[in-house]
Amino acid sequence: MNNADAQLINGMPCDEELLEDLGRVQWATARLHFTMRDTLNLLHGEPSDAPFDETLGGVKKTLRKLAASAGATRIVEWADGIGGEAIDVRNAAAHAVTITAEDGRQALITTRKHGGSRLDRDALRETTALLIQAARDLTTARDAEQPTKSQAPKGDS
Repeated sequence: MNNADAQLINGMPCDEELLEDLGRVQWATARLHFTMRDTLNLLHGEPSDAPFDETLGGVKKTLRKLAASAGATRIVEWADGIGGEAIDVRNAAAHAVTITAEDGRQALITTRKHGGSRLDRDALRETTALLIQAARDLTTARDAEQPTKSQAPKGDS
């Protein structure tokens, strides 16, 4: 990176106190996307490292549809519950816009569709926690839908 780019980036008006937590939201989103992709690939019977281009919302819809057709009710419940909620809350943060708040600081505010509220560190940390829990819950639902060795048909291991 050249010096002009570094100055441009470092000079961007922002609330530096939010940057780390915004990064955590993005990281937790990527981890949830990975968990959703793996679950979808298991339902498809494909390896988890197969090429993948679906958006977070798109994969949730595809995952729900495939889980419903496979009778994987726990995964359908996940998509209709915490999975959808986590994606909506993440979208509120991802699609937030910047403003100069009444206190004179740069701030993030969600769009009217997402309530039009200012995002602070607590809101971002709650979003991260929800994304992490959604990934954990999907793993639990996925594992519950997989037959254990004792439940597998004879000849399978």
